[in-house]
Order: sequence, then C-alpha cells, then structure tokens
Amino acid sequence: MSSWVAHASIYSTRGVDPEAVIRLRGKFAARAGIVVTPVSGGVSVQLPVTADHRMAAYTEAVTVLATEILPGLEPAYLTDLHIVDVGVH
Repeated sequence: MSSWVAHASIYSTRGVDPEAVIRLRGKFAARAGIVVTPVSGGVSVQLPVTADHRMAAYTEAVTVLATEILPGLEPAYLTDLHIVDVGVH
C-alpha cells in the first residue's frame, strides 16, 4: 500500500458559509491529516489516502469528497483534484 495526499478545490456559486467550514473541521477532527481551508469562493481540502495505486487513490478521494464533504457545502462543485504520492505505507 502507498500513501497519497489528495488536494481538492471546491467552489460554490454562493460562496461558503464560515459555519459550514467549522462543521466540516469538527466532523474530521478525529481523522488525522484532513485539512479544510477557506479560500475565495470555496474551500481547499487536503485528504490523506492509502491505496495500492494512483487510480484507487483517486477513487477513494472522490468517494470521500462526494459523500462527506460536498454535501456539507451545497451548492458546491469540485473544480480541481490531484493526487500526490507520499510514499509506501
């Protein structure tokens, strides 16, 4: 297994409510390495992922983003996602 970090940019047509960012940070407080940072018009998310290969890391990242992060920021959309290999786990 390799360790990866997903870097995602999420934007909203209405901007992101600061309370939504606080809720997301609270939701992921117990999960090491997840960082939610407000940026102009949205948030930047850093998400650690463990997977056998890059495509599996993308799949895991998209799953977490789609089921746990994007719903808390509606209306929001993913504008950028890239995966960085940070080594063997």
